Amino acid sequence: QVTRAWELQFNSSGLWAEIRNPCGPARHRLLRSFQVGSNGVTVTSVIQQPEGWELSPNAGDRETWSFEVEGDDPRTLRISGANGAEVFSEGPWPEPHDGFTAQVRTFGSGVIEDAFCTSGVGGIEHPMFWEFARGMSDTAPRGYDVVAGARLLGWSDQTDENRFGITDLDGFTRHGGTRLSDQRNFVVVYTGILDHPGGELSFREMNDQVEDAVWIFLDENVGSTQEGDMFLEVHGFVWPDGTGDEPSVELDAGPVPIEVILPRCSKQIVDVDVEVRFGDGEWMPIDMAVTAPEIHDGLFPPPL
Repeated sequence: QVTRAWELQFNSSGLWAEIRNPCGPARHRLLRSFQVGSNGVTVTSVIQQPEGWELSPNAGDRETWSFEVEGDDPRTLRISGANGAEVFSEGPWPEPHDGFTAQVRTFGSGVIEDAFCTSGVGGIEHPMFWEFARGMSDTAPRGYDVVAGARLLGWSDQTDENRFGITDLDGFTRHGGTRLSDQRNFVVVYTGILDHPGGELSFREMNDQVEDAVWIFLDENVGSTQEGDMFLEVHGFVWPDGTGDEPSVELDAGPVPIEVILPRCSKQIVDVDVEVRFGDGEWMPIDMAVTAPEIHDGLFPPPL
């Protein structure tokens, strides 16, 4: 038993959508068609399976409910059914306003693992791995999840047994948590906006030592598959990183689009600490900066 967040939406065309964890993780949509009885209280519904939606094992099921609207500002909706009653407050589930949006994709042995984790003397196949990380690859992930409002905290194995996994990532234990439990072969893409006071903006990995990699893209280069568009690269292979250790750029004050890609392979993890510096100030963890997550219909498809 876990506690989830739920949002219900209705329209006048007789559709009723139920969204589990609207901002992730383990987001799931369920669609019903419904009719209101002549008494204005009894509602009958049929579970649908729209094309492209998450699989519903109960598609086609018919259900009967009692609806009661109560109170004022906000109103509440009491729904009673075969399994008891639930009460919902009026209004959308609130979106987070800070942190990043984190997407995680898992992979097994094969072309994606070979593009980075086991790339060996052939070198990293950056475009192939980045396309997979962003969901643009012909290779489907074994698992996927997304959450808005995730903090990019340091990656560190506190057990010394190489057990750092998806459930150790901030945000992925929220509202009942992710359904993924992988501890190897996954990649996380953090996207959002960084509030920049203006002037010089610099990034680094704290000690320039990681087992896997850190890639950062800024501004118009977010989403690029060109190696020359990397702002920061730190990796654990013997050949040199593709950027300097502490790159910087002069930018006007305002929101700066940012993308951070962090892979996790199978070897003993080495601490990963992404840091930022504004002007000639002190280096600080990126979590201490003012950020906002990327939220749009492509990442969180609306049900209605």
